[in-house]
Amino acid sequence: MESHISKLSGSLYRSSSQRPSPPRKSSKRRIPNTKKTAVNELSSVSTSTISHYVGNSDEVADHRFHELCEEIQLRLMKDILHATSPAAWELRETDEQVEEYTAAKYFKDHNRDLLTIASLRSHIRQFRAFSGHNIYISPSKELDDAFWRVWTFCKLFGCGKSSEGDISDQVDWLRGGRLAQERARYCSSQIGTEPCVVFGKGNRGGLSIRELHFMKAVWQCLGGLLKGFRSRCELARKYAIFEYVDVDEDETLSLSNLLDEWIFYLTSLGLHVILDLAAPSAQDSPTGFKIADENGWTRWRRRRGGRSWSRFLLEAVDLAIEFTESET
Repeated sequence: MESHISKLSGSLYRSSSQRPSPPRKSSKRRIPNTKKTAVNELSSVSTSTISHYVGNSDEVADHRFHELCEEIQLRLMKDILHATSPAAWELRETDEQVEEYTAAKYFKDHNRDLLTIASLRSHIRQFRAFSGHNIYISPSKELDDAFWRVWTFCKLFGCGKSSEGDISDQVDWLRGGRLAQERARYCSSQIGTEPCVVFGKGNRGGLSIRELHFMKAVWQCLGGLLKGFRSRCELARKYAIFEYVDVDEDETLSLSNLLDEWIFYLTSLGLHVILDLAAPSAQDSPTGFKIADENGWTRWRRRRGGRSWSRFLLEAVDLAIEFTESET
């Protein structure tokens, strides 16, 4: 055994002693073939990635299974909301991030909106803004649907939207979006796709006269929550509310009237803005103006077409009532 070890050690010694010396480094600098290196690295990454997924097919299947469950869960949530309240469903579908929704985010945002409406109802009860309107303060489906529809109307036609002055589109939405759906079907037939129009679908083919009156009453009550801003022209001037609007030379518009116009503009921004300003606007302090300024709501403009923000939503609802009455 020892002789074999000695022979092996000797052979290793001889091979190491006879090992040729390393070649001298060339004075010429080699330029690496970056293109070839990049291709090799890319090939290596691609091969390893493919091998990873092929070798871990269970992980791929599990990942796809979770994606499928998420899609089904989100679809079920949307279907249930549509079945219980088409008006609430349409508000969620008009969200700018609707394509990025997960089931968790959809649920979270809807709950946030529910809390917003509940809080506004509480404010309305507190300030007695429902006085003079024949609707109930206590929760009801008709009342909640009116809140949802007012909110959606603001998102579709409020300030900054190209259709804020398009009364025909506004009336069409109140009547179920029939014209918009016809246009979508026509355009889809031209390019060979399936029409997908959310516009007005929350109004189920058109609102009844009672539902339209509920919208008017809710809208007027929401405007009443911001009346604390009225006649506070000095604070309005301090926060530059009058500096962002143009007034024609021949227009006899007092600062008080211009401040009222700004209040109506705030209402058109939607229920979340009204909720943020409802309580602060009633305080003697400038808190409400400060919040509006911090959120950019003091940088406003007049309504297009020479219309007043005081008639926003109301004129479309009045026309829809006229059309509906003429058809009955």
